[in-house]
Amino acid sequence: MQLLAGTLILGLLFLLIVTGISAIPTIIFVLDPDSMRYSFDDPAEEQDRLSRSADLREWTARLRDMGFSLLGVKAERLPLWGRAYREAALVSRAADTYASIVLDPANSPASLYFYTPLENGGMVFTRNHPHGRETETETVTVKNIPSQDFREVFDSHEKRLRVFLDKGWRPLIGSGQQARIEATRVFYKSSYARQPVLYLSSSGIPVFIVSVVSILALVVWNLLVLR
Repeated sequence: MQLLAGTLILGLLFLLIVTGISAIPTIIFVLDPDSMRYSFDDPAEEQDRLSRSADLREWTARLRDMGFSLLGVKAERLPLWGRAYREAALVSRAADTYASIVLDPANSPASLYFYTPLENGGMVFTRNHPHGRETETETVTVKNIPSQDFREVFDSHEKRLRVFLDKGWRPLIGSGQQARIEATRVFYKSSYARQPVLYLSSSGIPVFIVSVVSILALVVWNLLVLR
């Protein structure tokens, strides 16, 4: 019986290590949003990513035609050994809006979103795919517009943003990379983003948590029952 318990513990330890590689950085981020690291790629890396993806160049050109300027390629890195998520970041001061092209691991466009942080924790956020939690409150509006027509997506964003501007709310939009990084921090500290379930249901975290609980239970059982 002790041999069986030991074998189970070893198997669970292996599963714990495998799932922990992706789960632990995410758990740390959930507990401490400030642990996320932000930076912009240097110009050489940025040009390399743009040169390798015709679709990325085409999406960027479409946004430039809408009045957006490229700030660079922004990386969001989870703590410790966590993976980095990249996006081509753009801004339009005239429209009081940031735009970002989310990149897949091959540096091709995966999705698009428009984002306007507002004073007092307000936010207008519009993405062009159907996956993602929507919300409508007095201070935050997040909507999915599953369309490849950038103008259609932006028109929804602009219309909802106008409601806040007409109430006298002030957009927090800057024209440089540091301002974009600060806006990213604002997003992750918002009431919308501070939902642990959004992150704890991914990255192998449920399996990791079950493994931890199972190991503890087996250890206790081994100590109390099989001693």
